[in-house]
Amino acid sequence: MWHNRIGMVVMWIVLCVFLVQERAVYSSDDTISLQSEILVTNVERVLSLGNQDDEIPVIVTLQIPSYARTFGMTTLEKQQRTSMIKMTQQDFAMRHAAYVRFTNRQPHLFPVMFATMRRGDVRKLASDPRVANIHQDTLSAPLMDISTMLIGSQAANAAGVDGRGTSVAVLDTGVLTSHEFLSGQVVAESCFSNVYGSGTAWYNGTSLCPSGNNTPFTASNQVGSAAPCVGMSGCDHGTHVSGTVAGKVIDKGSYVMRGVAPAAKIIGIQVFTNFSGRISSWGADQLLAMEWLLEHKDTSDWGELASLNMSLGGGQYTAICDDSNALTPAINELRTLGIATVIASGNDGYLDSISGPACISSAITVGSTTTSSAISVSGVIAEDEIAPYSNAPSGTNNNSNIHGDRLLDLLAPGMYIWSSLSANTTSYGYNSGTSMAAPHVAGAWALLKQVASDASVSQVLTWFRDSGIPLTDNRPSTGSYAYRYGSVTPTPYTLLYADRPSLSLPRIQVNHAVSTAAAAVTDTPIPTSTPTAAVTDTPVVSTPTATTMPTATSIPKPGAFVKSAPANALTNRPLTMTLTWGASSGVSRYEYCVANTATTCTRWVNVGVSRSVVLQNLVSNRTYYWNVRAVNAYGVTLSNGGTWRFTTTSQSLPGSFAKIAPANGVTNRPLNTALSWNVSAGAARYEYCLATSATSCTNWKSVGTARAVVPGGLVRNRTYFWQVRAVNTAGETVSVGGVWRFTTIR
Repeated sequence: MWHNRIGMVVMWIVLCVFLVQERAVYSSDDTISLQSEILVTNVERVLSLGNQDDEIPVIVTLQIPSYARTFGMTTLEKQQRTSMIKMTQQDFAMRHAAYVRFTNRQPHLFPVMFATMRRGDVRKLASDPRVANIHQDTLSAPLMDISTMLIGSQAANAAGVDGRGTSVAVLDTGVLTSHEFLSGQVVAESCFSNVYGSGTAWYNGTSLCPSGNNTPFTASNQVGSAAPCVGMSGCDHGTHVSGTVAGKVIDKGSYVMRGVAPAAKIIGIQVFTNFSGRISSWGADQLLAMEWLLEHKDTSDWGELASLNMSLGGGQYTAICDDSNALTPAINELRTLGIATVIASGNDGYLDSISGPACISSAITVGSTTTSSAISVSGVIAEDEIAPYSNAPSGTNNNSNIHGDRLLDLLAPGMYIWSSLSANTTSYGYNSGTSMAAPHVAGAWALLKQVASDASVSQVLTWFRDSGIPLTDNRPSTGSYAYRYGSVTPTPYTLLYADRPSLSLPRIQVNHAVSTAAAAVTDTPIPTSTPTAAVTDTPVVSTPTATTMPTATSIPKPGAFVKSAPANALTNRPLTMTLTWGASSGVSRYEYCVANTATTCTRWVNVGVSRSVVLQNLVSNRTYYWNVRAVNAYGVTLSNGGTWRFTTTSQSLPGSFAKIAPANGVTNRPLNTALSWNVSAGAARYEYCLATSATSCTNWKSVGTARAVVPGGLVRNRTYFWQVRAVNTAGETVSVGGVWRFTTIR
């Protein structure tokens, strides 16, 4: 008791002496004396970003004596640090109140202050010796069943590694906790929104917190504090991300829904603000959310907080941005405590840079890969390659720093991801973006922390890197991409870059990483020495905490199988071809590749359990090389016989043509109605179909070179649907205008 009081008295004396000394050396001019080169650089950066009379939001980092991380600190030491920060903040605010407007809510675990001020006064503020750094706050936008099989998390789940005993915090646009996919998964909620308050300045917005202001809720979990926004683009974002992280297992009949870590829990945190119908997130609100997590991370029903997911960002950074981002100290402290901050790299299609705050070196930055094949203006974008929109550095600027950190760390599926939406409790939908890739990693992190709870962030990252599937960024230096799925409008991505050094990165393979982690935990002796309060990210090992994942060699790869058709080396093939192959035992899916040379047959496209695929729009008089492989969670088996080839016909497809009669939609037609059509250039024969529904018009009958036919057998008062196509050795061309219909007489 007396020891605690003496400690507090000593702390007060130290702080008072510090404040008096600082007042003595403080100058009223706007020169920056005794300050770091980093501060000078950041002040000049802020001054260069706009007009000197602009009102801007800033994050000011203060120098606090004896400031240290919370790692290894006693409760008393934490209290002392918090009190010291608060006193320094109060004195600093009073000194600069004449020209700086400080926000009502300030951090208390970090020596940081949020404020708004005139840009031209930044140098004056920086001349206070207690200022360690100044950043202009920036807004971050939300970065917009098969993927879990692809990364192997389903196999890990089946072996009992499903995230139980862990939790993942999702800093996003809120989460619909009542959604069937997330019911019971969210154990705590909080909200940090509109930190700079309401008003008419450009940085003022409207809070999305239920209370209308920044009111965080404690671990007692006030229901609804992280409820998703409504009626604005992006409001679904947090619910979709949460489902990917830890959606529970739901049998939907034709398929089974599951998140990457279906037994992990979710901490839902709303960090976005409404700016006149557009939602964005301030770095200050994100920092407050991290501080709240640090305060409550030991809450019992959270289990072990494994990771944070931040599918948000903005800006462009070609190098690590630790000195220019105010979130760096918080992310560093989380990492020291073994908690990974997983951030999306951004969706601008940059080939030499990524967005912030993903550029912070201690963050785990994630780029996006394709989940299944897509259509692009330059051809097929195959499964498991880097998505066209995904930001990535060049090979040279992704070299590791002295701590082994890189600008971009991992890849995960992010294109066409099916997950929960917030429209109602049973709504689902597809989203694409690095926002969808990051939660695959955040959820996978929970799986590895279940296996090795004491592993450091660096150790887990190493396991993912060493066990991942290496992918090379082969996107062209110049050109444009556009991809689409179903009725979704194609989205263009223009890539305009000079040739750059190639970049190779690992796409996470969770089941292999789990096996690696389990082996490391089992085989590594437990240290006998007492660990010190280290501030470095040093791996720590523990005894196993979950069922050991079978190794990749303990479960057989898919069985041998063969390709069927077209037979190898056939020529004069049509421009629409069907590839077929035999069955493989133990298979989860088949993948095929098609290329112009045998050595470039590397783009693999997932076709599920189907054993055939139709290739369309092949080029005439060209040789194609193809192969197929069987895949399960533990390996890949190529079909026997190596890569096969076929050559297409030199003839072109029949020319475009149109139907003539009967006109579409006519009624009261006689029972001997004739179908007729125009000529198609290059047609060897014509075929027609006639059916009583548009979808059943599949029975094609040849009429040779005739361009009319009387079907016969028509029935009174019935509607018929018909179509015609022109055929030659290259393939067929269907007449324009789709399926037509007519109705016979009564």
